[in-house]
Amino acid sequence: MKKIILIFCLIFSFLICSQVLAEDAAAKILEFKEKILELQNQGELGIKNLAACSKVNAFGSYVPLEGRKIKKGERLFVYLEPLNFFTKKTNGKYEIFLAEDIIILNEKGDIIAGKENAIVYNYASQSPVIDIFFTNVIDLKDIPPGRYTFRAILNDKLKNKTDFKSLFFEIID
Repeated sequence: MKKIILIFCLIFSFLICSQVLAEDAAAKILEFKEKILELQNQGELGIKNLAACSKVNAFGSYVPLEGRKIKKGERLFVYLEPLNFFTKKTNGKYEIFLAEDIIILNEKGDIIAGKENAIVYNYASQSPVIDIFFTNVIDLKDIPPGRYTFRAILNDKLKNKTDFKSLFFEIID
């Protein structure tokens, strides 16, 4: 009976210690996330990993479009990661407010298509968000074969900053 009680006490002690260590680790991780947010808030707004894709799965997981060529009538997927977006912390909540405008230009530089606020990301959470991604889906059925530029214009509504980045792609028959 004493062995059973001793084993029970050891297991119970182990569980309590494990819980304390897990809570300590969670607090340290949150502290690191807060420091990352501080650095992001101070950094220049930007766009990272703008890529023409055949498929987008999740953050950092996409299939680049081979040769940036796509058949007429198909849909173009464009993946991007906003960089150094502003996170506002108020009363324990974290808020991000981004909008993306898109423009498609022909070889001459003329705008042939576009949309303001193609993506609006206004998000509030109890936990900090460090990384996000956007997926643009462009229907190319009315655009003739040729070479084009896709331009993403990222607007950080809380930081009151804008950045843009372009990529080239080709529509083929």
